Amino acid sequence: MRHLLLILAVALLPLALPAQQMWPTTKVHDGGPSNNRLDIVILGDGYTAGQIPLFHTHVTNFINHLLGVTPYDRYPNWINIWRVDVESAQSGADHPAPCYSNPILVNTALNSKYCTGGTQRCVTADTAISLATAFLNVPEYDKVVVLVNDPEYGGCASTIATSTAVHSAANEVITHEMGHSVFSLADEYWSNGTTYTGGELAQVNVTNQDAASIAATQTKWHSWLGIENVNAFEGGRYYQFGIWRPRNQCKMRSLGQTFCPVCREKITETLWSKVIVPDAVTPSPPGPYGSGGAFSVTLPALGNGTLVAHWLLDGQEVSQGTTTTVGNQTTYSFVPGPFLAGSLGTSNLDLVIEDDTTYYRKASPWEPLSTLSWIVTDAAPDYAVQNPSFATVPTRRGELFTITDTVINGGATGGPPIRVGYYLSTDTNITTSDRLIGFRTIPSLAPGASSTATTPCRIPIDGLSTLFNYHVGVIVDDEGAAYEQNEADNVAEVPGLPALDLSNTLSPDALLVPYGSPQTISFVFDAGAAHAGEDFYIFPSATAPGAGTDFGVFVGTAPFTFDPLSFMVTDGTLGPPFFNGFQGQLDASGQTVATLFKPALPNPGAGTTLWFFALTTATNPSDGSVSVPILSTVPILFFF
Repeated sequence: MRHLLLILAVALLPLALPAQQMWPTTKVHDGGPSNNRLDIVILGDGYTAGQIPLFHTHVTNFINHLLGVTPYDRYPNWINIWRVDVESAQSGADHPAPCYSNPILVNTALNSKYCTGGTQRCVTADTAISLATAFLNVPEYDKVVVLVNDPEYGGCASTIATSTAVHSAANEVITHEMGHSVFSLADEYWSNGTTYTGGELAQVNVTNQDAASIAATQTKWHSWLGIENVNAFEGGRYYQFGIWRPRNQCKMRSLGQTFCPVCREKITETLWSKVIVPDAVTPSPPGPYGSGGAFSVTLPALGNGTLVAHWLLDGQEVSQGTTTTVGNQTTYSFVPGPFLAGSLGTSNLDLVIEDDTTYYRKASPWEPLSTLSWIVTDAAPDYAVQNPSFATVPTRRGELFTITDTVINGGATGGPPIRVGYYLSTDTNITTSDRLIGFRTIPSLAPGASSTATTPCRIPIDGLSTLFNYHVGVIVDDEGAAYEQNEADNVAEVPGLPALDLSNTLSPDALLVPYGSPQTISFVFDAGAAHAGEDFYIFPSATAPGAGTDFGVFVGTAPFTFDPLSFMVTDGTLGPPFFNGFQGQLDASGQTVATLFKPALPNPGAGTTLWFFALTTATNPSDGSVSVPILSTVPILFFF
């Protein structure tokens, strides 16, 4: 009868939610591109729909723990971690017989259960369902971890690693279990009174040899003997005798310990094996290439320590180059041109990346990536700017204008893509420290080739002073992408810039308006005769200049934000009688008058600034593109 009641209880369980389906999936730790990283998928089991936020917390806690454990703390960007929000019909995991005298069976998506193999603490999820769920949601996955929403201590691993997520030791348990499922490490604990009599073991952290035999045969961890307390300690992989482990304590024996050097080395080696090639190599080997451009390799960024780049020309190291880290990637670059000046023929450029770490002793120094090689020549590009001129001439702040110029490569070889920058300067010495007001990019120019273009630029609204006479200049390769033996002809001033009108194009500069009485305010918008007939728009905004709205590359960022008040005028919600003449066409003098009727307002107890922004638009008849020749601002101050 007892068994009959149990069967009935199982029959009355809610229907299982389908596990092999698409679930909300998030890349919670982004180390880089999946084709070049170890991608770990974390699935939840025993979390109901209402407990998914708890699953998120458990995953976050585990990631923070894992990436603080050595060697993960050095190689955090060798790993991607994905969270898949699998929902279960019920919470927890099965607690079946024979380990439990009062079995508890629950309905979960991945069928997690304790007592696997008759060991109570061995909690496992269904491997086939877990792998199918991981593949369906993260096809690029490498390994799977299952966190179980059950408070009882437990964990186990084979193809996948499974652990309770609720117990206080959960993060350590799953880190240990990943040692099995991800890195093929053996347990280092044992049962008393047991003796192993078999052959050599596959896992790197256990052996059937004592220290003398390891040293004599140069096998297993012979390179670690005597370093960081590594020797051969009897007991491991469930046997008290006949099996030796590298160190007395290790995370594969006891929770709360560090990984021993042998396990740490295996984890490090496996992580590097996933980064089989650099994330990017520029230019693609082998060449030949001119020596004037930068050669670079991009790799995951280390969490601590450094990778060392050795750049060699014809077998001789000449530099360690430059290192730049952005986000989760580090780029190692080198320009060989200065080292080849005056040489003849071609040279071989090699890059050797060394991981300067004590975590790996199978090779010293350790070079985990293959050597990259290029063929380079001493020939270099020689860029020069010619005949810069104003296609349209600016006269005032905030005005859009265009510059026409020609860039020629007079060198013996092509170079990398470069940028041409246009700068506003307070003197005739044009440098990259001046204010960038426009730019264009040029692909690689062959020797003798040229590039002519007309580029839109804009005189800034802010930061200008009547104390200076301003100048506009052109700088070729202003970002320094190419090595040139002569850069004196890379810079030129654009002649013919008139004295700029730095007054506001809306007048007056500011109005002080009382709150309590109605008032009619008129704006004179004077864009100048050169802009006669252009469409104009005037926008009121509660946002001061500085936090602008991006209008795209051609127009740039306006000095104002389209806040709700701006939109209300733009879409016509606010119109007459409050706003009159806030859009239309400028007259033959490039002027217009806009009128604002301000009703009586309640006293707010403090002053308020209302900003008005004006712009004009012009359409290019050849391609229909719209530009903004004028941007301007003026504040209206409301005071009670």
